[in-house]
Amino acid sequence: MLPTPKNLSFNPKWTSVTTQRFPNEVKDVITFTPSHTHGLCGSAFDTLLDELMPDLTNRNKQVRSQALQSALLCLAQCLVHTDRLTSACFIHSRSNTRSKVITRYKACDFSGPVFTKVLDRLYEYGFAVYNNGFRGEGFTKGLATIWEPTERFACWFDKACTTLTLTPFYEDRELVILRDSKKKLVDYTDTELTQAMRHRLKASNEVRQRHTWRYIPLDKSYYIIDRSTPSKPKKRYTGYVEGLLSFKVISPEDLECCRIFNDTFDIAGRFYCKAQNLMKDERATLTIDGEPTVEIDLKSLHPRMLYNLNGMEAPSDCYASDTQEERRLKKEVSMVVINCESQDEAKQALISNQHMSSQEAQEAIETFVKSHTPIAHCFFNKAWGKLQRLDSEMTDIVLDKCTLKGIPVLPIHDSYVVSTRHAFEVEDIIRKAYQSVCSFEPVLEYVR
Repeated sequence: MLPTPKNLSFNPKWTSVTTQRFPNEVKDVITFTPSHTHGLCGSAFDTLLDELMPDLTNRNKQVRSQALQSALLCLAQCLVHTDRLTSACFIHSRSNTRSKVITRYKACDFSGPVFTKVLDRLYEYGFAVYNNGFRGEGFTKGLATIWEPTERFACWFDKACTTLTLTPFYEDRELVILRDSKKKLVDYTDTELTQAMRHRLKASNEVRQRHTWRYIPLDKSYYIIDRSTPSKPKKRYTGYVEGLLSFKVISPEDLECCRIFNDTFDIAGRFYCKAQNLMKDERATLTIDGEPTVEIDLKSLHPRMLYNLNGMEAPSDCYASDTQEERRLKKEVSMVVINCESQDEAKQALISNQHMSSQEAQEAIETFVKSHTPIAHCFFNKAWGKLQRLDSEMTDIVLDKCTLKGIPVLPIHDSYVVSTRHAFEVEDIIRKAYQSVCSFEPVLEYVR
């Protein structure tokens, strides 16, 4: 059971390049960035290590061993996510630049250049191949080098997988993360606040991870292109994987939540884990220890919070619309007017994301603002950070209460996945958490 790779997503640029290079083998390229938090170890690994690096000294054995364990995990993750229509690769630049890692966030003992040397050895051994990154016409920012497994590695892994186990390089990774405006990690001094947050995170993670979470994956072979957001067309899969063994277990590593703050501990702070990356239709199939689940959604969360924090009742549905398309657009407009710093920035976001004309974007913004006049003074004020801080506070309360009761919960920012057996009890906890923050009743919706 391998963890889901970090940032696994469709890579349109490398897909375009490989299509041009190999027109008879057209495949979508999906890529991820190695997290270097875990690796594969076991008897088969020990044999391979001795064969690949027979002259290792005690001084550098742990460093090279960890790098090889991480590389093998990355190659195995590529295998799992590759199919007849998709090629999965991981990104690793061949640059020799060493970046200093803040001790608090350190995940492994090896550096980028050491990882490159290990990958080169695997290339020589016939376990990995790579496409060199480059800059050029249409790719002014450059493409980083991508790596993928060979057939020889696939054969080795097929035989060795029963002897391999997933191992963390550090037992306790940092769960309370602070980043700057450019998303770079920032060090901080622990306080009673951060220590208490970390304690609650560990406790809720332990409750979630002691249960078996399963879901039915969507079949990636069949899809239509969803162009509802014109600048970011997405594949919408149209069916599930079939068969008796269709259910897939979520690894405990994918269920571990952390909290991410921006600049200070007063901004953002939402809960994140890899299991949140399941598609909505996949979440609908989730089971906990074989029991069915339900997703409890806080309806139109941020607009509602703005009403309530200003002492007013909110409309029952802040995105009320006659059609699904109209509703989708209202949600998009809501997001930009709340998140952006100016009306012009919001308009440019709509023009870019929705391929609207300037006039269409202006009219959409004006219509939304007029329909929410009581909170219009809150728009164009980059309120997202403070609102996320408050909704994360609700989630903190919900998870803490559920942890004390031994109820496993998967938070999805503005919704919560729980077993149907605990649904009414958790619904009551969510209501009280919202009331404690906003002083009003929330509108909850059960989603399947």
